[in-house]
Amino acid sequence: MTHLLLDAEWEEDSTTDILQDEKATRAVLDTLCEKHRFTVLERVFHFFVPQGMTCLYLLSESHLSIHTWPERKFCSIDLFCCRELGDDKIREIVSMLRDHLHLGRIKCHAHPRSFFLQEEEEEEEEI
Repeated sequence: MTHLLLDAEWEEDSTTDILQDEKATRAVLDTLCEKHRFTVLERVFHFFVPQGMTCLYLLSESHLSIHTWPERKFCSIDLFCCRELGDDKIREIVSMLRDHLHLGRIKCHAHPRSFFLQEEEEEEEEI
């Protein structure tokens, strides 16, 4: 399992419109999900007044979310996947998001996840 966390700033010369536009954001995320074989179960978009958006894609593999702060030219992206993505796949995903959402500086953390609690319990029972 992989948990990918991105904190990103918009490029200095770009506008924040794409992440305030449901149709444009949906197109980017749908393409990402299709390309990486994520199965979309539900899509939720919520727009805040005067600005900002939270978007959640419920995936059969887990979830993908984006939270935006346009006044700070900042967004936070969270992808949890029950599959191991690997470094190449993570670079591909980050590159696609950077290009299509016009992101500048990105701080990326990829955390491998496991069923370690279950494994610990199994080990304890064997002792």
